Amino acid sequence: MEELTTVNKVRLKQHIGNINEDDLNKIMNRVKWVFDL
Repeated sequence: MEELTTVNKVRLKQHIGNINEDDLNKIMNRVKWVFDL
């Protein structure tokens, strides 16, 4: 799980410059689902 989290953080940093609100919402929904929040 640690490795997956690190990879996701790296990907987010790479794409943070051209991310839009819709993408951010999708990411947040995925995060909430993964961690069952």
